[in-house]
Amino acid sequence: MYFKHRKDQGQKAKVISVFIFLGIFLITALLFAWGKSLLQNYRREQAITAFKSENERLMNDNKKFLKKIALLKSEQFKDKWAKERKGKSNIGEKVLILPTQEEKDLREVFQTLTERERKMEILKKSPKKEQWWTFFFGEQI
Repeated sequence: MYFKHRKDQGQKAKVISVFIFLGIFLITALLFAWGKSLLQNYRREQAITAFKSENERLMNDNKKFLKKIALLKSEQFKDKWAKERKGKSNIGEKVLILPTQEEKDLREVFQTLTERERKMEILKKSPKKEQWWTFFFGEQI
């Protein structure tokens, strides 16, 4: 009887160890599946965040382009474009072109040169004595 009891205990121990092994295996499999699920959720959240930021950037770009389109379709822009690029003007409108600083400087140089030329012409018409006087002593007295 002692051996029979011992045999039953051995079988019970085997059954219990099988159940413990299956339990540990099941818990490990569940933990692995849970960890994998967490990792997938984390990656999905990152992808969603990236899509949201990209979507927001595209929405801002879209708003900018819509504003540009509205500007290009406006009468003010068409009028300005025609004036600047095509040289057109509205009826009864007078065009005023303001010179740049460089153009102003060139005009001053040109006026100085023309004034010099005018003086040279006057000097050429003057007698030789005055021409020599101007050559040596500068302006006439």
